[in-house]
Amino acid sequence: MVSVMEYEATLAGGQVRIHLPFAVDPQRLSRQLLREGFPLAHELHTTDTQGWGNDFQANGYYPYWVYPDPENPGRSVFAFNPQPEDVVDNGGADEHVELGERSVKVVRRWVPVLERLQQAGEPS
Repeated sequence: MVSVMEYEATLAGGQVRIHLPFAVDPQRLSRQLLREGFPLAHELHTTDTQGWGNDFQANGYYPYWVYPDPENPGRSVFAFNPQPEDVVDNGGADEHVELGERSVKVVRRWVPVLERLQQAGEPS
């Protein structure tokens, strides 16, 4: 089981951002998600970014995203919308967030999958 405390969680751009200590291989992630039947976001200009989820909408909304961490090269961010019970600390440029039960379940569901799909050469 994933300990959510292992990962830094911030709130920026209206998303909870889980800062992963590794880079996710977006092509491997896309193939895995397609095998599992998830709708995927396909943006030709952002081949290093992947959005997915069953709750997608025609306007381009997907509930989950992985993209390069802009502050930490060689690492990825897993992002999703906050839940009402998430508690936000407005103390800095990036708002830190204490995750509620539903957000913790999202992290526990997806971070192990993302960890298995690290870019080649990344430590496990």
